[in-house]
Amino acid sequence: MKCVRRLQPAVAPDGAAVVVVLSFSIKEILPFDEVAK
Repeated sequence: MKCVRRLQPAVAPDGAAVVVVLSFSIKEILPFDEVAK
């Protein structure tokens, strides 16, 4: 958990990292084709 806390401050300004994490979560729920759309 400590690692996650350290990453959060660095990830927040980027925003791109957040999108990547979300995309991974979405991939688990929806097929890749739906995400591409």
